[in-house]
Order: sequence, then structure tokens, then C-alpha cells
Amino acid sequence: MITKTDIFESAPFPSCHAATLVETGRGILAAWFGGSREGAADVCVYTARLEGGRWSPPRLVADGSPYPCWNPVLFRPRGGPVMLSYKVGPNPRDWWGMVKTSEDEGESWSAARRLPDGLLGPIKNKPVQLPSGRIIAPSSREGFLDPNNDGGALDDTVSPRAKVPASWGVYFEISDDGAESWRATPMVQADAGIAAIQPSILVHSPTTLQAIGRTRNSWRLFETWSHDGGETWSRLALMSLPNCNSGTDAVTLRVEDSPLAGGCDEHGRG
Repeated sequence: MITKTDIFESAPFPSCHAATLVETGRGILAAWFGGSREGAADVCVYTARLEGGRWSPPRLVADGSPYPCWNPVLFRPRGGPVMLSYKVGPNPRDWWGMVKTSEDEGESWSAARRLPDGLLGPIKNKPVQLPSGRIIAPSSREGFLDPNNDGGALDDTVSPRAKVPASWGVYFEISDDGAESWRATPMVQADAGIAAIQPSILVHSPTTLQAIGRTRNSWRLFETWSHDGGETWSRLALMSLPNCNSGTDAVTLRVEDSPLAGGCDEHGRG
């Protein structure tokens, strides 16, 4: 551990969750959602900045009223503005994606923009940008899943689209123009019994990627691999690493060094 510090000692909310960080030209910027409890209508997105060794007071930057905000993600594409992606909606089955941008290192933000139907943005963990410039956002859905993942209405009469039981599923959103526009991959197929959300992407080479993340009732992390820069992905499979249906995050520091943060041990204790 390099350092440990509290971002704040007092705040205008009793509960907070899902923190995210990004480096800026003015220090580290943090964001999280806070309110009376997760899913309450008063939950908003807040930020604070670490500058000169001190954290600034929490500042409200996104309000989804009358609905709660969820899972902010800070990201900066090469040569682009700081991006704040988050979700708004009554619950994870019915939420939608929102984004704001900042041209001044997170000091001020653009108006919130709702993402097009079929796109949610990075669901909890950061996108990655490949040497080619391609940006890949790890995402997932909860509820009735459309295997095509094309934003169209679920309709049993339209082939090959078909309704499937309410579940969790992983997919990815790709931008090849510096985050100006995005497209969604199909839902990643999974081995039987694996319900998964909230992937993180590890970069092994300019074209080889590994995504890992949270599962429900499997007690282990899932993984999936891409060998074509994120266009296609292998079937979800279980790893040996434990997971007790809690969020995780992982990042590539070097090709051989990828720290993982999680929420439970091999006995399922959080």
C-alpha cells in the first residue's frame, strides 16, 4: 500500500458507494454516489479532488431526480476531456446511461446527456484505450436479456431474437472515434449456470484482452477473452478466484502485473 486516507470526515449524505478515480492535470479526481441509502431517490453523484495533499469537500455534480443515480465511472480518453459516466433509474433492471464531460479537469461539467437506447456506458469499472485508439467500455445488463443486444424491443416473433429468463449478462461497448460514438457487442455467451455482471478489462497485448468480474451464486469470478481487440469474446467461464456476489475491479499496471480488488475470501466472507 502506498498511502491510505479518508476523502472526507463529514458529508451531506449518510451513505456512499461505488467510488472511482481518474488522474487529471490538477491532481486525482474521485467520484461516488451518495444519499440516504443505495437506490433511494436522493442519491446523487459527488466528486472531490486530491490536490496539494488535501481532499476538497464533496461537491454534487449529477442529480437524477426523481430517480437515484448509480455507479459513476471517471475516464479520460487520450487527448479528450474527462468523462463522467453514470446510470439513472429506479433500479438496475430499468436504469439508463448518462454522461457528462469536463474540459477543465473536473472543475465544471457539461449538461448531462442520455445515451442512445441500447447503450449503458461502463457499468461500474473503467474503459480501456488500446494503442490503436479504440476505447472499450466494460458493461452488463440485469433483467431480460436480448442476445443480439441491439437496443430493439424483445419480441418472440422476430428471429433470431428471443426472450430469455431474467438474468445477468456481460457485453462491451466500443468506440473507434475517441468516444464520440459507440456500438454494443452482442451479449457474451456463458457456460450453463453462470450469471455475471460488472466486468473489468485487463490488457495483455494490443489485441488480447481479458475481462473478469462478479458472478451470482457461483462463488468464483468469471473470465472471458478477446483476441481481436474486443470485437468478439470467448464464453464466460469460472476462474479459481473466489467471489461472493460482490463487486470487483482490476487494472493492468504492466502486462505481468494486474492487481485485483474484491470483497470476500475463499470461504465467502465479505
